Amino acid sequence: MLWLGLSIISLGYYFHFTHESQRFLLTQLKEQNHQFLNYIESGTLSLHQNLQQIFYQLSHSPLLGDFAVSEQPKLKKYIQNEWLVTLINNKFIYQLRYIDTQGQEIIRVDSPPNYSQPHIVPDERLRNQSDKNYFRYARQLSEGEQGYFGIKTEPETNQPVIRMIFPVEGQAQRHGYFIACLNLLDIIEEITANEQGYNVSLINTNGDYIINSHPGNSFPGKAAHRPSSLAIDAPELWKAVHQLTSKDGDYHSSEGLYSFRNFQSGILNSSSSLILMVMMSHQQIQQMLSQRGKEVQSNTITLELILGLIAAILSLFWETYSQKRLEHTFNQIVIDNSAAVALTDDRHQIIHANVRFCELADKEISEIKGKPILSLHPSGIQYRDALKQLHESGEWHGELQLGRREKPRTCKVEVRAMKKNQYFVYSLSDISEQYETIRQLREKNERDPATMLWNKAKFHKTLLHYSRLKKQYEAQYPCCLAIIDIDDFKNINDTYGHATGDQIIHWLANQLKEKLRETDFIARIGGDEFAVIVQNARPEGTRQLMQRLCEAIEHYRAHPHQLTVSIGVAEITDDPQACFSHADQALYLSKRKGKNCISIHGIQPLSVVPPIQSVT
Repeated sequence: MLWLGLSIISLGYYFHFTHESQRFLLTQLKEQNHQFLNYIESGTLSLHQNLQQIFYQLSHSPLLGDFAVSEQPKLKKYIQNEWLVTLINNKFIYQLRYIDTQGQEIIRVDSPPNYSQPHIVPDERLRNQSDKNYFRYARQLSEGEQGYFGIKTEPETNQPVIRMIFPVEGQAQRHGYFIACLNLLDIIEEITANEQGYNVSLINTNGDYIINSHPGNSFPGKAAHRPSSLAIDAPELWKAVHQLTSKDGDYHSSEGLYSFRNFQSGILNSSSSLILMVMMSHQQIQQMLSQRGKEVQSNTITLELILGLIAAILSLFWETYSQKRLEHTFNQIVIDNSAAVALTDDRHQIIHANVRFCELADKEISEIKGKPILSLHPSGIQYRDALKQLHESGEWHGELQLGRREKPRTCKVEVRAMKKNQYFVYSLSDISEQYETIRQLREKNERDPATMLWNKAKFHKTLLHYSRLKKQYEAQYPCCLAIIDIDDFKNINDTYGHATGDQIIHWLANQLKEKLRETDFIARIGGDEFAVIVQNARPEGTRQLMQRLCEAIEHYRAHPHQLTVSIGVAEITDDPQACFSHADQALYLSKRKGKNCISIHGIQPLSVVPPIQSVT
């Protein structure tokens, strides 16, 4: 009875798709046509952007700019070779030229269709183009303006081309023009090529064909198999095109299925809107309908067999369903009354998790079910090494953070594989309090007890970290090390006592925290010596920052002695010991120059001008 009931599904499938196959196929073909329109449009835009980038780089090349001013033969040779490589690597460019303001060709590299390789035109064959329309058009271009001229047939090759023109400016005057000729036929072939048998057309607002991929009609004036005007030879189709109100339109006739849209192409020098149209012939549609009918018949037979197999399988599994349900209920009770536990599949996506796990993750079961368990880490860290060990050995022990980014919970994790890595069981214990206690003790151990700045050991670790970053990422923005030493601090202690010295140390530590940025690393590395790692700053920028600090220190009036500091600055390199030595040498230079100044390692020092001097 179950099999008979399921057989009705296959019969309904057959009758439905037999009667609805044409409508269904036409809908699919329309969507396919629209996708192909998108493909042509994006391909045309990509090609235009690529050519635009090439021409901009060539026309704004420093070589061309220098040659336009100096006309050095050596620069001319470099430009010719650069253009030659460009034409070898790009089939759409027919010719590159540089013409002076009098219309005389200075440089010319050609790649005509009848040549196997591009070639440099010798000087004796260069001509004056001042009588050409495109040269007169070029002279009307303003500074920085890009011009298009075409579509025109090139007399030498009898091929249609488009010219892109860029004025070459320099030293407040115009020196000439960079002109690139595009091979229109190759561009048409590129943007209309397809393997689906589409006929691709571009039509202007008057109904005339601009491009037609049908053989024999790839350019205006060469129509052999297609009409030259859609408005005259297919008025009903042209009417449907004119009534287009949405993005895409369709028209089905005895000739085939047409799909069209408004289209603007910068590469074709089209300022007004064109109509992009693709057509699938009636013969192609009928072939697809015949093939679809055979597929429907074959699918119906296959569906009948599958439904019969499903009926048999359902009958076999029905008897075990009740027992499976009882086992599932029991397992659910066990997992919900244990510690934080989650069950995942072989991709570590959560299948089930108990209440305790949801509390640790601070999410509902519906929010985490089906998600990778490691994506619950607040910073999104991927535990690749842990996963590799888990898949190799079948278990992993470690730590994992769960919960919200602003206040995550640290958990001890134990993961075990089941059924040959088909499933994984995650058991978690919350150790956030212990973890926070250890973190606080570690930070306290790295602080200077008198000023609560970082201590010397922490400073050397941090300097080593930035040196490794510099070595690994050479292109990153530089960082600098500044060493600060209080001038005549021993005399202050001897004259006013150690209590006053301690007061100055505290005051200076507070000034460093207030005047420097939050991203800067500040440490006390000696009795009266401090170190600052200034992030994302070059030596000159660091000097300016330190000078503002010196000015603030000079205004200290807590005791009669004038308080000043000497500072040495060095850029952080991949050698931390050398970097520290450079900053220390710069500090020593500041002391020798009379103190109360800033020196930068590697830069010739200038005369000291009191009260604040900068050695630059």
